[in-house]
Amino acid sequence: MSRFADRAATLRFLAEAKVLGLVRTGDPDEAIALGRALLAGGIKAVEVSFTTPEAERVIETLVADGVGMIGAGTVLQPQQAMGALAAGARFLIAPSQPKHLVPYARDDGAVAIMGGLTPNEIVAAMEAGADFVKIFPVRAVGGAAYVRDLRGPFPDLPVLVSGGVDHTNYQDFLAAGAALVVMGSGFLPAALLQARDWTGIARYVRETLYEASSVSNR
Repeated sequence: MSRFADRAATLRFLAEAKVLGLVRTGDPDEAIALGRALLAGGIKAVEVSFTTPEAERVIETLVADGVGMIGAGTVLQPQQAMGALAAGARFLIAPSQPKHLVPYARDDGAVAIMGGLTPNEIVAAMEAGADFVKIFPVRAVGGAAYVRDLRGPFPDLPVLVSGGVDHTNYQDFLAAGAALVVMGSGFLPAALLQARDWTGIARYVRETLYEASSVSNR
Protein backbone atom coordinates (compact mmCIF):
# COMPACT_ATOMS: atom_id res chain seq x y z
CA MET A 1 0.00 0.00 0.00
CA SER A 2 1.24 3.47 -0.90
CA ARG A 3 2.35 5.66 1.98
CA PHE A 4 -0.04 8.23 0.51
CA ALA A 5 -3.06 5.90 0.42
CA ASP A 6 -4.64 7.69 3.37
CA ARG A 7 -6.44 10.78 2.00
CA ALA A 8 -6.04 12.65 5.29
CA ALA A 9 -2.31 12.01 5.17
CA THR A 10 -2.21 13.29 1.59
CA LEU A 11 -3.97 16.49 2.65
CA ARG A 12 -1.46 17.01 5.45
CA PHE A 13 1.45 16.33 3.13
CA LEU A 14 0.25 18.90 0.59
CA ALA A 15 -0.44 21.50 3.26
CA GLU A 16 3.10 21.08 4.59
CA ALA A 17 4.64 21.09 1.10
CA LYS A 18 3.17 24.54 0.28
CA VAL A 19 4.65 24.48 -3.24
CA LEU A 20 3.56 22.32 -6.16
CA GLY A 21 5.90 22.05 -9.11
CA LEU A 22 4.06 22.02 -12.44
CA VAL A 23 5.34 19.78 -15.25
CA ARG A 24 3.98 20.75 -18.64
CA THR A 25 6.13 20.09 -21.70
CA GLY A 26 5.72 18.84 -25.24
CA ASP A 27 7.98 15.83 -24.70
CA PRO A 28 7.26 13.09 -22.15
CA ASP A 29 10.91 12.21 -21.54
CA GLU A 30 11.68 15.86 -20.93
CA ALA A 31 8.72 15.98 -18.57
CA ILE A 32 10.15 13.09 -16.57
CA ALA A 33 13.54 14.78 -16.38
CA LEU A 34 11.98 18.09 -15.32
CA GLY A 35 9.86 16.42 -12.65
CA ARG A 36 12.92 14.67 -11.26
CA ALA A 37 14.85 17.95 -11.24
CA LEU A 38 12.09 19.77 -9.35
CA LEU A 39 11.93 17.00 -6.77
CA ALA A 40 15.72 16.86 -6.48
CA GLY A 41 15.67 20.59 -5.80
CA GLY A 42 13.43 20.13 -2.78
CA ILE A 43 9.90 20.53 -4.12
CA LYS A 44 7.85 17.83 -2.40
CA ALA A 45 4.88 17.51 -4.75
CA VAL A 46 4.68 17.66 -8.54
CA GLU A 47 1.67 18.08 -10.80
CA VAL A 48 1.92 16.50 -14.25
CA SER A 49 -0.46 18.26 -16.64
CA PHE A 50 -2.49 16.20 -19.08
CA THR A 51 -1.45 18.70 -21.73
CA THR A 52 1.85 16.78 -21.63
CA PRO A 53 1.99 13.87 -24.10
CA GLU A 54 1.87 10.44 -22.43
CA ALA A 55 1.06 12.09 -19.11
CA GLU A 56 0.13 8.75 -17.56
CA ARG A 57 3.57 7.32 -18.35
CA VAL A 58 5.22 10.40 -16.90
CA ILE A 59 3.18 10.05 -13.71
CA GLU A 60 3.88 6.32 -13.44
CA THR A 61 7.62 6.83 -13.91
CA LEU A 62 7.87 9.58 -11.32
CA VAL A 63 5.75 7.61 -8.85
CA ALA A 64 8.03 4.59 -9.32
CA ASP A 65 11.02 6.75 -8.36
CA GLY A 66 9.53 6.98 -4.87
CA VAL A 67 10.43 10.65 -4.36
CA GLY A 68 7.78 13.09 -3.13
CA MET A 69 4.15 13.04 -4.18
CA ILE A 70 2.92 13.00 -7.76
CA GLY A 71 -0.46 14.18 -9.01
CA ALA A 72 -2.22 15.03 -12.24
CA GLY A 73 -3.34 18.38 -13.59
CA THR A 74 -5.80 19.55 -16.24
CA VAL A 75 -7.88 16.45 -15.54
CA LEU A 76 -10.90 17.23 -17.68
CA GLN A 77 -12.12 13.78 -18.79
CA PRO A 78 -13.10 10.69 -16.79
CA GLN A 79 -10.56 8.55 -18.65
CA GLN A 80 -7.83 10.98 -17.63
CA ALA A 81 -8.84 10.68 -13.97
CA MET A 82 -8.89 6.89 -14.16
CA GLY A 83 -5.57 6.75 -15.99
CA ALA A 84 -3.88 9.15 -13.59
CA LEU A 85 -5.05 7.24 -10.52
CA ALA A 86 -4.03 3.91 -12.06
CA ALA A 87 -0.58 5.41 -12.66
CA GLY A 88 -0.31 6.34 -8.99
CA ALA A 89 -1.44 9.98 -8.86
CA ARG A 90 -2.43 11.02 -5.34
CA PHE A 91 -4.21 14.23 -6.29
CA LEU A 92 -6.27 15.36 -9.28
CA ILE A 93 -6.49 19.00 -10.36
CA ALA A 94 -8.89 20.63 -12.81
CA PRO A 95 -9.15 24.32 -13.68
CA SER A 96 -12.91 23.83 -13.87
CA GLN A 97 -15.44 21.65 -12.05
CA PRO A 98 -15.84 18.37 -13.98
CA LYS A 99 -18.45 16.22 -12.28
CA HIS A 100 -16.30 13.09 -12.35
CA LEU A 101 -13.33 14.51 -10.46
CA VAL A 102 -14.45 14.19 -6.83
CA PRO A 103 -16.06 10.72 -7.13
CA TYR A 104 -13.01 9.21 -8.82
CA ALA A 105 -10.62 10.82 -6.34
CA ARG A 106 -12.69 9.73 -3.33
CA ASP A 107 -12.96 6.14 -4.56
CA ASP A 108 -9.15 5.97 -4.74
CA GLY A 109 -8.43 7.84 -1.52
CA ALA A 110 -6.94 10.72 -3.51
CA VAL A 111 -7.36 14.47 -3.15
CA ALA A 112 -9.59 16.48 -5.51
CA ILE A 113 -8.76 20.07 -6.42
CA MET A 114 -11.33 21.97 -8.48
CA GLY A 115 -11.32 25.40 -10.07
CA GLY A 116 -13.27 28.38 -8.79
CA LEU A 117 -12.62 32.03 -9.54
CA THR A 118 -15.68 33.97 -8.40
CA PRO A 119 -17.36 33.57 -4.99
CA ASN A 120 -20.21 31.62 -6.61
CA GLU A 121 -17.77 29.26 -8.32
CA ILE A 122 -15.80 28.83 -5.10
CA VAL A 123 -18.93 27.84 -3.19
CA ALA A 124 -19.92 25.44 -5.97
CA ALA A 125 -16.51 23.76 -5.86
CA MET A 126 -16.68 23.32 -2.10
CA GLU A 127 -20.24 22.00 -2.25
CA ALA A 128 -19.09 19.51 -4.90
CA GLY A 129 -16.55 18.14 -2.42
CA ALA A 130 -13.30 19.77 -3.51
CA ASP A 131 -10.49 19.46 -0.98
CA PHE A 132 -8.86 22.65 -2.30
CA VAL A 133 -10.18 25.33 -4.64
CA LYS A 134 -7.85 26.32 -7.46
CA ILE A 135 -7.82 30.07 -8.11
CA PHE A 136 -6.67 30.42 -11.72
CA PRO A 137 -5.47 32.64 -13.28
CA VAL A 138 -4.78 34.41 -10.00
CA ARG A 139 -2.56 37.16 -11.40
CA ALA A 140 -5.34 38.31 -13.74
CA VAL A 141 -7.78 38.91 -10.88
CA GLY A 142 -5.53 40.82 -8.49
CA GLY A 143 -2.90 38.36 -7.28
CA ALA A 144 -2.27 38.07 -3.57
CA ALA A 145 -4.68 40.92 -2.82
CA TYR A 146 -7.54 38.86 -4.28
CA VAL A 147 -6.63 35.87 -2.13
CA ARG A 148 -6.51 38.12 0.92
CA ASP A 149 -9.94 39.56 0.10
CA LEU A 150 -11.40 36.06 -0.19
CA ARG A 151 -10.36 35.30 3.39
CA GLY A 152 -13.06 37.69 4.62
CA PRO A 153 -16.14 35.73 3.49
CA PHE A 154 -14.24 32.44 3.32
CA PRO A 155 -11.86 32.40 6.33
CA ASP A 156 -11.34 28.63 6.19
CA LEU A 157 -11.14 28.30 2.42
CA PRO A 158 -8.35 25.89 1.36
CA VAL A 159 -6.89 27.73 -1.63
CA LEU A 160 -4.44 26.66 -4.32
CA VAL A 161 -3.25 29.49 -6.55
CA SER A 162 -1.87 29.21 -10.06
CA GLY A 163 -1.11 31.48 -13.00
CA GLY A 164 1.49 34.16 -12.47
CA VAL A 165 3.07 32.68 -9.35
CA ASP A 166 6.87 32.69 -9.29
CA HIS A 167 9.85 32.93 -6.93
CA THR A 168 9.39 36.69 -6.54
CA ASN A 169 5.81 36.60 -5.25
CA TYR A 170 4.93 33.12 -3.97
CA GLN A 171 5.56 34.07 -0.36
CA ASP A 172 3.07 36.94 -0.78
CA PHE A 173 0.43 34.39 -1.75
CA LEU A 174 1.25 32.17 1.21
CA ALA A 175 1.11 35.18 3.55
CA ALA A 176 -2.26 36.16 2.04
CA GLY A 177 -3.71 32.80 3.03
CA ALA A 178 -3.07 30.44 0.12
CA ALA A 179 -2.47 26.89 1.29
CA LEU A 180 -0.64 25.88 -1.90
CA VAL A 181 1.07 27.69 -4.75
CA VAL A 182 1.74 26.17 -8.16
CA MET A 183 4.99 27.11 -9.84
CA GLY A 184 5.64 26.13 -13.43
CA SER A 185 8.68 26.38 -15.62
CA GLY A 186 8.16 30.14 -15.92
CA PHE A 187 10.12 30.69 -12.72
CA LEU A 188 13.11 28.74 -14.05
CA PRO A 189 15.89 30.42 -16.07
CA ALA A 190 15.25 29.95 -19.78
CA ALA A 191 18.90 29.13 -20.37
CA LEU A 192 18.75 26.15 -18.02
CA LEU A 193 15.60 24.85 -19.68
CA GLN A 194 16.96 25.29 -23.19
CA ALA A 195 20.17 23.49 -22.22
CA ARG A 196 18.19 20.76 -20.47
CA ASP A 197 20.50 21.29 -17.53
CA TRP A 198 18.53 19.21 -15.04
CA THR A 199 21.27 19.35 -12.41
CA GLY A 200 21.38 23.11 -12.76
CA ILE A 201 17.59 23.33 -12.46
CA ALA A 202 17.64 21.26 -9.27
CA ARG A 203 20.32 23.53 -7.85
CA TYR A 204 18.39 26.66 -8.84
CA VAL A 205 15.19 25.39 -7.21
CA ARG A 206 16.99 24.50 -4.01
CA GLU A 207 18.84 27.81 -3.77
CA THR A 208 15.87 29.98 -4.80
CA LEU A 209 12.98 28.37 -2.95
CA TYR A 210 14.54 26.71 0.07
CA GLU A 211 17.96 27.97 1.01
CA ALA A 212 16.88 31.59 0.55
CA SER A 213 13.31 31.37 1.92
CA SER A 214 11.13 30.28 4.78
CA VAL A 215 9.46 27.43 2.90
CA SER A 216 9.97 24.20 4.80
CA ASN A 217 12.44 21.75 3.27
CA ARG A 218 11.90 18.94 5.75
